[in-house]
Amino acid sequence: MSKPAWMWAVVLAATVLLGMEHTATASSDHGLGLLIDIMAKDPTQLCSYVSCQEPVSPGTCPNNTVYLENAAQFGCCGACVSFRQEGESCTGNIDPTYGEGYEKSLSTRRVNFLESLYNVSENNILHSSWCDYNFQCFSRNNISFTCIKPEKTCRSMLDNYLNDVVSSNYKSYRDDYRWQPVCTKEGNYDAKQCIGPRDKPRCVCVDPEGNRLFGLAFPEQEELYNTMNCKCSRAAWERKQAGQTTVTLHCQENGNYEPLQCEDEWCYCVDPATGDLYGSRLPESAMHMLPCYNKTLVGGMYLRRCDSELYAHAKLLDAMTDSGVRGPESLVKCDQDGSYASRQCDQTMCRCWDKYFYQSIAHPSGEDCQCAEDVQYYTEINAKITVSCKVNTGAYSQEQTQGNYKFCVDEDGIRSGPLVYNNPDYTLECLYAERCQENGANDPQDYCSRVCVVQAGECPDEAYPGFNSAEL
Repeated sequence: MSKPAWMWAVVLAATVLLGMEHTATASSDHGLGLLIDIMAKDPTQLCSYVSCQEPVSPGTCPNNTVYLENAAQFGCCGACVSFRQEGESCTGNIDPTYGEGYEKSLSTRRVNFLESLYNVSENNILHSSWCDYNFQCFSRNNISFTCIKPEKTCRSMLDNYLNDVVSSNYKSYRDDYRWQPVCTKEGNYDAKQCIGPRDKPRCVCVDPEGNRLFGLAFPEQEELYNTMNCKCSRAAWERKQAGQTTVTLHCQENGNYEPLQCEDEWCYCVDPATGDLYGSRLPESAMHMLPCYNKTLVGGMYLRRCDSELYAHAKLLDAMTDSGVRGPESLVKCDQDGSYASRQCDQTMCRCWDKYFYQSIAHPSGEDCQCAEDVQYYTEINAKITVSCKVNTGAYSQEQTQGNYKFCVDEDGIRSGPLVYNNPDYTLECLYAERCQENGANDPQDYCSRVCVVQAGECPDEAYPGFNSAEL
């Protein structure tokens, strides 16, 4: 393919910028060496010489392509980019979960896309040799790399964890944040998972794929922690998956059933330990006659303020649907205990609120509100605990510092990476910690040893407070 006019213009610009003494080199390699040299020094110099060819915008990209800023014409123009799919050969990852990532390797991208200049289709789509999102560029022999979809089942993570713990790949002073998943016989995640460091675990409720549901407990919450089974949270999730919009199950803080349950104006008792119903079913007006009724906890009305609002809206939608009219979706979000979810959105913005919807605790919210919730809780109990939220959001910053130490946390504030000394020479790669938890030493990228890095490579053993020379 011959070079387009804009490319000759940039080659000429490169010759001018670097000096005429490079003319011989430019003629021998058609100027590509000069361009790479400029891009390594200051690629922005070229952009004033580039007119974007057939400019595109995010909304105009065809299916199976992604619009990326600074992807084409030496990083000066946006482009619709297609990436390699499962089973195709590859040279890298667009998904930051599996390595480079688009934003993290700007200079590498410029060189990679420079090498792809001759692989542009007639409709001006840039074809990358990197794997598409959700695929990993993987090789079992370090020779031929192909795009694969990594297995993320509970069983695969459990096998990786157990294999590493009994081998030299697991170092307790470095990998103590890794936790052992509990799997069902089908290989899915059990409803209750205790995650985080062994000395400070937090138990949470999850769906069969390991995604968080309502319900958590700390070890110091002895009764909630020891009796936790998440049966209510799972049941509510299953009903919602089945399309039931008027789910009014009430769960305890740990995801267990509350003893009294009411649905469609009929009430009954449930054993929180087993989820089994017992006794009679009575109209809601007679719920006080049930043996599980507790006036202090329930009061005179089963539905709390939030799920009462949501329930009424769902009934209205059902009535409108029966009349052939499609009603508006409710914007209010409730937690499974009937209180307001911390993250609430209107037509313009999402904010973090307290569970009673009385006070905004973060504005705007960002992707979630767990950090803002915890800050409010620590303030209320006068606890001297400092956490770092992302700027202008209620979400946790991935990296936290406490005193002389720093570490990675997940979206719930649970430590999800090694504890290291707060030394500016030590850099934490929190995404690598996630990959280590999932794939362990089985991952060819060896993420476990690369969570903490220094300029020269991996962090020394002395970077970890838990290091003990006896473990060498």
